[in-house]
Amino acid sequence: MFVYIFNIFLFEAGSALCGAAPNSEALIIDRVIADVGGSSMYSGTLTYVSVLSNELEKPAYLAGSTVSWGVSSVLGPVVGGAFAASSASWSWKAKLRGGKKSEALVAA
Repeated sequence: MFVYIFNIFLFEAGSALCGAAPNSEALIIDRVIADVGGSSMYSGTLTYVSVLSNELEKPAYLAGSTVSWGVSSVLGPVVGGAFAASSASWSWKAKLRGGKKSEALVAA
């Protein structure tokens, strides 16, 4: 459980650093930090669902989790393109992205 919560904090910290990055080199490094936390959160979610649910609940929970990540993978570039076309800077995307994961921290 503590590893999962640590990865949520890692993603949050990486996202905050992305939002505050002064240049592209810092953004790339900070994005790596956020992505390590995000990928670990995904594998942690699948592990917790597998361990904490019974055989009847497991397919529904795994499908819901996978659909959630899949939809966000498809819509992420669309929203990112909208940010790129708007007058908002790239740092706003990182700032908004980090705030969404605080909900996951509360749920954990």
